[in-house]
Amino acid sequence: MRPNRSITISLPEDMAELVQKKVASGEFADESEVVAEGLRYLADHDAGIESWLRDEVVPTRHGA
Repeated sequence: MRPNRSITISLPEDMAELVQKKVASGEFADESEVVAEGLRYLADHDAGIESWLRDEVVPTRHGA
């Protein structure tokens, strides 16, 4: 497991409330886990878009 690095972030009120709800529900142990999961989701989403561009969009443009 990688070591954690502490940072400070500011969130809009609605997002801060969502983080608190996720922790209060027991779904996550703390706020850091909520934010880390969101960042993992974002990284996976970005990787999917990059893959789609590389595998489907670029070959189509070069073949046209």
